[in-house]
Formats: sequence, C-alpha cells, structure tokens
Amino acid sequence: MSEPTKQARDYPNSLPETRGRRRLYLMRHGDVSYYKPDGTRVDDPDTVTLTDKGRRDAVAMAGLLTEIPFDGVVHSDMGRTKETASLVVADRGLPVAGRPAFREIKGGLSAAERQTLTFKDLAYGMQSAAEPGARYNKGEYYAHFHARVVAELEDLLTTSDWTRLLLVAHGGTNRSILSWVTHGGLQGMECFEQDTCCLNIIDVDVIDGDIHRRMLRMLNLTPENLTKRDGYLTTMERLLLKRIA
Repeated sequence: MSEPTKQARDYPNSLPETRGRRRLYLMRHGDVSYYKPDGTRVDDPDTVTLTDKGRRDAVAMAGLLTEIPFDGVVHSDMGRTKETASLVVADRGLPVAGRPAFREIKGGLSAAERQTLTFKDLAYGMQSAAEPGARYNKGEYYAHFHARVVAELEDLLTTSDWTRLLLVAHGGTNRSILSWVTHGGLQGMECFEQDTCCLNIIDVDVIDGDIHRRMLRMLNLTPENLTKRDGYLTTMERLLLKRIA
C-alpha cells in the first residue's frame, strides 16, 4: 500500500473538492514607533524595530500558536516583520523566506512634507484607495500596490508545497490580502483594521494549481485583548496621539 499524501495526512477527513486546502496564518508585525521622543517622525520608517510592547505581543502570539504545525514562515523582508516572525516561531527550525513584494505601500513625501501631514491625511489614507489614480502620500499608486501584493499572494498559494503557513506582513499589505479574500477590490481595503501583532486566518482551496475558493476564518485577533475592550482607536490614530503627546 502506498504512503498517504501530505494532504491526506493533514486532512484525513477531507472531501475530494477540499484536498488542496491551504491555511494561511496572516499576521501584522508587532508594535513599532515611527516618532522620536520630540514628536518628529523618524527619518527612515523602514528601519524601525519593535518596541517592548511589540516584542511582548509577539511572544504572546507564539504561545497561542505553539501547537500549530507550520510548514514554513514568510515575511516581507523588512526588519519589523523579520523580528516578529522570529519571536513567533522561536526555535522551531522552520524554513523562513523573505518576499519583498509583501512590503508595505510606499509613500513619496520628503521628511519635511511628512511633518505637515494632517490628521485626515494620516488616519483616513485608505479611504481614497479606490479613487482613480489615487496614490499613497505622493508615492505608490494604490492600484499598483494591490496588484503586486495579490500577484505575490497567488504565486505563494499556487507554486509552493505547504498546508499551513505563517505570513508576517504590514497593515496595508494585510488589508490588500483580506480585500482579495472577500472580493472587495480596492474599495475593500478601507474596511479591515489591523491591530499590531494581530492574527487573521485564511483558507484557500487550490486544486491542480488553480484557486477555487477563499474563505476568511478569523480576523484581527490580538491575544492580549480578545474582545477589543476599550480598543476604539485605530493603529494609526494611536500613532498620531504619540506624535502630539
């Protein structure tokens, strides 16, 4: 008798139509600070690292996911996602890959221009994502950003051999992925708040290299605050409070 396939071992009661089900554990990186103690924004936001809170939250997520048999880990190849991923999977010895196409949407403002941004510019940026020709702070076009994230996601889903995968990315990147899952397009990006170090669970049926179905199993879970008690501010709003404090 031949050995059972990897999929049969992982899902022994699966139907033929779900033999290609893959589960993506999608996280946002842990808490960081984009502002200096004097309230000015850091010169290069790509270089920020996790705060103490960010590291604590990642360790808490590691405890929550300790029994999940991941086949591998993917991050956006940026410091804050690498650090989060390393804390979540700790010493498991899993294969880890950086995929830069999952990096956050890129703005084009100078350091001086960033200091002049209004509350509306910062807190409501995603509201304009579906407008024709809309760009993020004079930088990347939302449509181009969404296209690169979705293309990388579909490649990850259809060309790699895995059943359960951890992907650590960014607020905007996750919004784009969640909008793809729910068929929301660019308009859907404004609807998905992503708290730092949050977890989403996505199931995708991939059969013979084709994506047949996608399902959102869980959204924006944070171990330290499961019910979001008193969590009325968005991540961006909390960052803005730090800026003006």
